[in-house]
Amino acid sequence: MVLIGQSSDVYTFCRLSAKSTINLQLEWGAPMGFRYLFAGFVFLFNPNLNIFDLLPDFVGYALIIYGLRRMLDLAPAIADSVKVFLRLFLLSLAKTIIFFMTAGLRDKGYLLVFTFIFTIAELPLMLSAFSLLYDGLFFAGTMFDGTEPVKRLAGAQRMTTAFIIIRGTLTLLPELVYLSVTEDVGYMLAAYKGGLYVISVTVMTVSGIIWLVRMRSFCRAAGSDTHFINNMTTYYNEYIKPNTNLFTLRRIRWSLGFIGAGLFFLPDMYIDGIDVTPDTVGMLLIITGLALAAKYIPVYKPLVITTVVGIVTSAGGWIYVRNFARRYFTYGIGKNMEAFRMFRTSIAVSVIEAAVIVALIVLLTRYLRMLIADHTGIESAAGLSTNIEKEEDRRRSLRYRAIAFAVLGIICALSGVAYTISLYTAPAYWMINLLIGIAWLITAYNLLYSILNNAERKYL
Repeated sequence: MVLIGQSSDVYTFCRLSAKSTINLQLEWGAPMGFRYLFAGFVFLFNPNLNIFDLLPDFVGYALIIYGLRRMLDLAPAIADSVKVFLRLFLLSLAKTIIFFMTAGLRDKGYLLVFTFIFTIAELPLMLSAFSLLYDGLFFAGTMFDGTEPVKRLAGAQRMTTAFIIIRGTLTLLPELVYLSVTEDVGYMLAAYKGGLYVISVTVMTVSGIIWLVRMRSFCRAAGSDTHFINNMTTYYNEYIKPNTNLFTLRRIRWSLGFIGAGLFFLPDMYIDGIDVTPDTVGMLLIITGLALAAKYIPVYKPLVITTVVGIVTSAGGWIYVRNFARRYFTYGIGKNMEAFRMFRTSIAVSVIEAAVIVALIVLLTRYLRMLIADHTGIESAAGLSTNIEKEEDRRRSLRYRAIAFAVLGIICALSGVAYTISLYTAPAYWMINLLIGIAWLITAYNLLYSILNNAERKYL
């Protein structure tokens, strides 16, 4: 009764009580990440409408990957599942980006194309990722005396397989109405799409809730098996955690992977005057890659600052150019002065973005050269002059490739300005720009792969 009338105390009491309840719910197997595993499942259970996902799957995959960060060293199959979940993360991220970019398209037949592509790609990857995950959990349960997870695995796996197939099939079903089209009527079956949506969403929601309840029970039971969790934690702390080389190499892998994914978005590719590979996405992926390596590799602050500036400027520029293209791309820039004024502004925006990208590429090249200097080469070769020379030759080759990466990247950034101008003056230039972009990406991926390969030689 003392709490009555004391609003601040009531608020504090309620907040602490809620926090305590949440903490109790999230304590299942905390050292081994089962709470993050279930949190990731929460983002996967909801129904998809074509390529629209209310709870983005890529967030769920990121949580699953984070939750498995320790267990992947305890079972090879779990390590393999993490690789597949990473592919699903990138695929889901691409799906989300495409949804926002195609939201204004009048021809809804594009929804069938994209829904079909992503569903066909996701379905086998999800089945593979979860199959490997359950195989790994069975291995870990057998090795570390996990009675509860082993006992419940078969049921959880069957439920997951059924859920994935139902989810994929019913996501695609409503979009099949666009397969039937005539000149006079258009999409003949489009009138039935609403009813198909209701059926699909209802069935997916019910199956998703049933699956999520089962997965909650499984994660809670496995995480509450203290004998199982303690055995894994002890083994991890004694045999895995002291291996700093393993974690350094893993951070380099993740970092270079995200940087490589980000570089894909930097060359421009326009459809109807809109850049379908936004620089903003690329820079977000690059800064994620830098953040992942920060614990083991010194942070290069000028690169981080430039990337943040690039995220802001490229986002604003993309929105402006998109609005311009939607208003005047079909009509051209010669119809009125407003169109020509916006065209000149779009060129200025492109120049600013190109300048930022040039700075980003120069600084990124320095960062990669730091990786080459500090994280490649075999230390045991220090006593033999011939081996020292071979290692230095390898580093020299990597430095030359880094220079080629920088030169071609600057050319690609400048070509982006020319591409923006040519959209309304010389449309055929897109082929030249495409060739330049492909040449740069091949050079970039060759460099990143070579750095990773040499880092593996150093740390494995």
